[in-house]
Amino acid sequence: MVVETVGIVGTAADAREQLEAYRAVGVDTVVAVPSSTDSDPAGQVTMELLAEMV
Repeated sequence: MVVETVGIVGTAADAREQLEAYRAVGVDTVVAVPSSTDSDPAGQVTMELLAEMV
C-alpha cells in the first residue's frame, strides 16, 4: 500500500512499532497529519495518542 511507504498506519501498537523502527535508524523528527474520521473529526484522539508515544 502506498500510504505505508510514507506514513504510519494501523493500531496504536502498530504506530509504536513503526516509530521505534524509525528511531532505530536515526530518525528524530516526524511530521503528524492525522486523518479525520466521523468518530474523531479533528484528529484530536490521534494527536493525543501520538503525543504519548514520542
